[in-house]
Amino acid sequence: MKKLETTFNKSLIKFYSKLLKLLLKNPSIVSFMRKTIKDQIKSSRTRNSWNEMGINVPPIVISSITSKCNLKCVGCYSNAKELNTENELSVDEYRNFLKQAQKLGIAINLLAGGEPFMRMDILNLAKEFDRMLFPVFTNGTLINEDVIDFLKNARNIIPILSIEGDKETTDSRRGNGIYDEVTDAMRKLNSEGIFFGVSATASSENFRQITSDPFIPNVMNWGAKIIFYEEFVPLKSGSDNLALNEVQREEFLQRIEEKTNEEKILSITLPGRDEKHGGCPAAGKGFVHLSPEGYLEPCPFAPFSIHNIRKTPLKEALNSGFFNHLRENHEKWVRKQGGCALWANREWVEKIRDNYTCQKPLYISE
Repeated sequence: MKKLETTFNKSLIKFYSKLLKLLLKNPSIVSFMRKTIKDQIKSSRTRNSWNEMGINVPPIVISSITSKCNLKCVGCYSNAKELNTENELSVDEYRNFLKQAQKLGIAINLLAGGEPFMRMDILNLAKEFDRMLFPVFTNGTLINEDVIDFLKNARNIIPILSIEGDKETTDSRRGNGIYDEVTDAMRKLNSEGIFFGVSATASSENFRQITSDPFIPNVMNWGAKIIFYEEFVPLKSGSDNLALNEVQREEFLQRIEEKTNEEKILSITLPGRDEKHGGCPAAGKGFVHLSPEGYLEPCPFAPFSIHNIRKTPLKEALNSGFFNHLRENHEKWVRKQGGCALWANREWVEKIRDNYTCQKPLYISE
């Protein structure tokens, strides 16, 4: 546990240092990144202080700020959940959450959805918390001139645009014309000097395409500085065939390492080779997930919870008996086909959850 926390913190600082070297040609971004590194180091010290007092605090929160979306992508994990879109956190409730997170030293808040740009009220709030980084995972179709003007003045908000490979592959999953919309948005972001990245979900159908030419050179030409690779997790029944098997997964990871080193672009792979860093960082070891309704969960792909931040302080929720039990039995998180070790062992996780005060049922449609 301690090894994972230490490795995770060091990896973050190392990542920012590499990123800084890639951005030397853009003075405004370099200045922001230097400030960011200082803020991340301060936050790391704050977390260490809490951890020394026996309070577990991860460096990262993944916040799904809405389940609403303007697209209906095939295999979307958010669509697989039965969420109450009328019960999402308000701006005031999310502000309270961010204040608590910042006080604890949480330094990075990945915003997901649904489509996060459907909650501009939350994004305007995130701009105020400029000591925290907010990568925003978006389908890119709502990035218009007004959004670009907003992003120019919100350096701590980093758009990460989703794309599945080439035009045919992207449009087949996301809808006709989406590839052109997203790549056009990237060109506009690049022309305005806005720092952004891309996100690609690796399935058995596209993992070679997104780790080879011309995909990676195209990403660089569009102006992206980071590629996030996420392994497909078969949350919905009947989608198991899209998950990488172990042979495909090993080939996928090798291709990323070779190609991104060759092209000199940063990449982040989830879950990647997490065994090198002490195992999966979910359940508060490296990150936790906040649902649109306010439930604190181990991971976006492991939607199990006993606490809602509307009723429970973040510090208490992070150190619940449920999360502690998961962390103390980390050796049982055995990954199977599909990326997420907790989802692969969901029956075991459900039993643990049910031993504690459960405030909601598992909300996955089987």
